[in-house]
Order: sequence, then structure tokens, then C-alpha cells
Amino acid sequence: HTTDTVPVDSIMERPTHSHLLHAALCGGEVVCGNMGSATLQTFTVLGPAVGAAFRLNALNKVLGTRALADASVRQSAQFTFQFRVVDRIQTSSGNSLVYELQSEFKRNSRLDEEWMYALKDQEQ
Repeated sequence: HTTDTVPVDSIMERPTHSHLLHAALCGGEVVCGNMGSATLQTFTVLGPAVGAAFRLNALNKVLGTRALADASVRQSAQFTFQFRVVDRIQTSSGNSLVYELQSEFKRNSRLDEEWMYALKDQEQ
């Protein structure tokens, strides 16, 4: 069984049909697992990040965007993906910026190699 990777750019393209996929990316601690009684169990996820993702997903629909992220996701992925600020939302800890995932950064393997050699030289 092989899995093909799909470039982020192709996901971000606006589809011509009415079915849209929205993604809300939030960082934080969550509790997940099977919850319920012996006769009825359901898998669920609980935590502040879940509520934040729910709000971002609703904002996706309002703004017409495809993928929104909170500040913690942008911080973690800022060197891999391009983001743009689209809004500010109220959270339990105050105001927080909301970012739209734009695309993957295009990598230049020659520059990546030069950076690695420079890093090795600094370590010696």
C-alpha cells in the first residue's frame, strides 16, 4: 500500500464544485479517547484547542478561506509554509491573530546544502 503526497498548493486551489473542505489548525493539549458507558461508547476529543479549532472552522466559512491556523501553528510551521494574517479573534487568554495557510515554501536544495555546511563549520 503506497501513499501519494498532495502538494499544499493543489489543496489551496479554489474548487469549482460546491463541496468545500475547510481545515482549522490549532496547537494545544487535548484529551482524546473512547468515552461513555459499557453499552455506548464514542471517540471524542476535549480541550481548549478543540474549541478554538471549531471557531476557526466557522470563520473559514465566513471568510471563504480553506485553511486557517492559530498563532502556535504558525510559529511551528513558519519556515515550511507561508501564512497571512486574516483576522483577530477573542480567546480565553485574550486576542489572538488568525492566519490563512497560503502555500508551501519552495525549497532550493543547493541553498539548503550551503546552510547545512555553514552550520557544521560553526560547530567546529
